[in-house]
Amino acid sequence: MKFGKYIFSGLMILFATFSMQAQIFEPVDWAFESKDNGDGTFDLVMTASLDKGWYIYSQDLDDGGPIPTAFEFEEGNLVGEVREEGDLIEKYDELFAMNLRKYSNEVSFVATVKGSAGDDVSGYLTFMTCDDERCLPPEDVDFEFTLGK
Repeated sequence: MKFGKYIFSGLMILFATFSMQAQIFEPVDWAFESKDNGDGTFDLVMTASLDKGWYIYSQDLDDGGPIPTAFEFEEGNLVGEVREEGDLIEKYDELFAMNLRKYSNEVSFVATVKGSAGDDVSGYLTFMTCDDERCLPPEDVDFEFTLGK
């Protein structure tokens, strides 16, 4: 009976140790909104709010660095390119040993689409986030807009 108690105690200590080491970082929150431009187009605004010390990358990066933010639309008539609105940081990055374009705090990505109120536009975005010491794996985030809502 005592042997079983020691095994149980050992397993509980081991479980507690792994639980403390397996922290999940989610330093980016996304918000989505649709704005009617009044001319048959709508702006789809995808805003990333980042925890202090974390960065998200521009769509425009050279090869060999982090994964750039990218958008894939399954439905909808995109007009032009997805715009970036935020305080762009352009500088040499020690972690990647190259010049990078990135954002901290908050950035909005704005896609203009043609459509009518009530139309659905869906797709997903891919982004990567890093702080000054580590990067998290790229992540896909699904989005769906109903224009005019």
